[in-house]
Amino acid sequence: MRFILLFLAPAFAFAQTGASQTTPSTREEADEVTVGGCLYGGQGNFNLVNADDYFELRGDLSALNKYLGDEVQVRGKQEGSDHRLSIIVSGVTLAFKAPQVELSKTISDPGNWHFQTNRLYGIRFALPTVPENATGGGSVFPNFVAETGTIPLGGLPIPREIYPGTGFAGGNFLLSVNPEIKNRQSCEKFGTSEPRFLSHSTLDGTRYTKLTVGDAAMGTSYEELYFHTFQNGMCYEVAFSFGETNTANQDFGCRVPRHGDTDIVLEEFMRRISYLPSKAASMPKHSSAAPKVTSFTASSTIVNASTDRSTLQFSWTTEDADYVEFSYHCSAYGLGLVILEQGGSGGRNCENDPKPITQQTEQVNHPPNSDVEVAFGNSHHEDPISIVVRMTPFSHGRAYSAASKTITIRVDPYNPYPKGIPTSTANITIRYAGSPKNSYELRIFANRQLDRHTQSRPLRESASCKRQWQWPAVRWARLAGVCAARGCRNLYLDNSCEVLGKRLSGLCCCAGTGI
Repeated sequence: MRFILLFLAPAFAFAQTGASQTTPSTREEADEVTVGGCLYGGQGNFNLVNADDYFELRGDLSALNKYLGDEVQVRGKQEGSDHRLSIIVSGVTLAFKAPQVELSKTISDPGNWHFQTNRLYGIRFALPTVPENATGGGSVFPNFVAETGTIPLGGLPIPREIYPGTGFAGGNFLLSVNPEIKNRQSCEKFGTSEPRFLSHSTLDGTRYTKLTVGDAAMGTSYEELYFHTFQNGMCYEVAFSFGETNTANQDFGCRVPRHGDTDIVLEEFMRRISYLPSKAASMPKHSSAAPKVTSFTASSTIVNASTDRSTLQFSWTTEDADYVEFSYHCSAYGLGLVILEQGGSGGRNCENDPKPITQQTEQVNHPPNSDVEVAFGNSHHEDPISIVVRMTPFSHGRAYSAASKTITIRVDPYNPYPKGIPTSTANITIRYAGSPKNSYELRIFANRQLDRHTQSRPLRESASCKRQWQWPAVRWARLAGVCAARGCRNLYLDNSCEVLGKRLSGLCCCAGTGI
């Protein structure tokens, strides 16, 4: 979990002595140069990184180990091209000694930790004492497979000052339990997760299912880590967030260390957690009955952006289910079809789409009895799309497809003219710098393709419209009637209007587009 990036492209320039910083497309073997930068690597493989280039170091590397992480001046012959630069090292000198990263006593001093025991929920843990005005970085929330029933047990902002003088941006710690999750299989699941970021680990003798989530905003990156374990009939979650400020506009980590080792911080919390018999734990249910859906309803079966904000609410109840999942089967798919499910971080795909625009592998789970909002959009299809929304119950980590229920909804196309296509005269002004010719023909391009392979098709104006043109400026055009006659409901602003193959320097539009 070390936040160390070896290659970025900031604007900071290192001090250099006689260094060649030119980067032509090809570089022949050159005379000896001196290049400054940060030294990374080890065990015979070393790299030098500066504001302009990334160098592989070769030759006599015996003196480099003691300068790892420092800013140095490397002398030698430069070889290679823009895509693979190297320096045959003949000498190295220290330019700036990287400051040592030290973990503050807030975390490292055992005497600063204070234990708490919660016998009701069967756990003992410790938290360090932090300054009253301490602020953490990022945020972390419970991520159980079913959020209902979650009980917070302890939390703490992790101050950025635990790694002073570095790019550490602080973090957060959160400990929770969910007594309503009564089996290991469901406890090892998460509310929202990417399967490729799941793993298992054993910490201080306890087996955990681990989920890693990354995020970035405004030059600061955050990592969230979730650990789930099922102990003594209870499902626990230990969650962390750690932030790192991008110091690339200052250097590459040799003057301002990016970060301390957050693995050490995590281990200090985790090794102080132990699990006890819980007074609140009930006997796990061993029902052999398959889960079933007792109700599944939607606020509407028609989605229309002009009347319902394109959002429907689905509600359900189940028996003997631990959680449920949604899936979508669509009569059409591709560009312009949007499905946004509450709880997910991105759009959902139609399960029958053979080549989705974006591969969506995120798993989104919901409680066994709850409701959720789902937003739908249909902006590139002229006909309504039928979507079968399927809800499948799960028990002990297993899907029961035979017990699933479905609701079929209709998603109407986006209509910029909810009150009907305008029939009045539309005004449009197009400027063209070429010499005037009476034979020019105006073409308005409209998107009419029904699949995701978008094409533009021309709509030619009638002769009556042409008589109104005045060159070099087209002042007025009677467009609305032509649009309606061509059956184009969804016309878009387009910069690709042409006059006999020559591009115009203006926007084309049809009536009702707001121009």
